[in-house]
Amino acid sequence: MKSIFILLATILILTTNIHSQTELVKKPDFRETTWGMSPQEVENVKTAQFNSEFGTLENILIYDATVGGLNAYIVYRFVKNKLVNASYVFKETHSNRTEFINDYYKLQKILIQKYGVPAEDDKLWYDDLYKDDPQNWGMAIAVGHLAYQSIWENIQTDILLMLRGDNYEIQLSITYKSVELQYLIEEEKKAKNMDDF
Repeated sequence: MKSIFILLATILILTTNIHSQTELVKKPDFRETTWGMSPQEVENVKTAQFNSEFGTLENILIYDATVGGLNAYIVYRFVKNKLVNASYVFKETHSNRTEFINDYYKLQKILIQKYGVPAEDDKLWYDDLYKDDPQNWGMAIAVGHLAYQSIWENIQTDILLMLRGDNYEIQLSITYKSVELQYLIEEEKKAKNMDDF
């Protein structure tokens, strides 16, 4: 009986130690990175091919990847040497602009499977010219009349899936933002606004 008690106590101690050690390992916030990482730390995480086409940009790292079966840039943004947000900017092209809407819903479905129902799911009309003509909604997006957005709000990360356009260019993107480090982005905006005067 004493040996069974010792065995159970040992198992309890071991499982408690394993549990407490796993809590120390922080889960990634975006791909294999965590918010607050420096550019060097992000560069050391090899999850995609660095894109040298853009050269060295201040506070930004750009990589190439395939995400959800679509070609994309991965854009990491830093403020004060800390990773504050990251985006997938999709580089797919379609002769039929309405295909971008299909891409949007394909990505939205994947995000719903991973993060649940979005807090917001909006179709935003800025001009009603094409509203009653669904076959031309791709054109409506391209000229800035229509945009789609879905937003997921989590404890550490807010996620924005966006389809929008302007001047006949369409952009589909997913942006992941640190909730905790959002203040750094706001401080940077204020500083830039002050520099204008």
